[in-house]
Amino acid sequence: MAAPHQPARRANERTGVSKRTICDDIARRDAIILVHNHPSGDPTPSRADIQMTQQIIAVAQPLGIAAHDHIIVGKEGHASLKGLKLI
Repeated sequence: MAAPHQPARRANERTGVSKRTICDDIARRDAIILVHNHPSGDPTPSRADIQMTQQIIAVAQPLGIAAHDHIIVGKEGHASLKGLKLI
């Protein structure tokens, strides 16, 4: 199991990580599960969450890397993009 990637943390600001950074890290893996939090507390996937996940899957699949899920954690629980049939 690999150590998770932790992007910079900033109070009350949007923070993210580039697709390149994620893909560089997953290039040495057989499978991944993406996980991040929504500081707002609402775990509902945003359009950007869905699009980035689809882009990461599109890069990972030809490399033989399975993306099992993308889980978003919030104060009100969590959301699974796979469970919501978004991936």
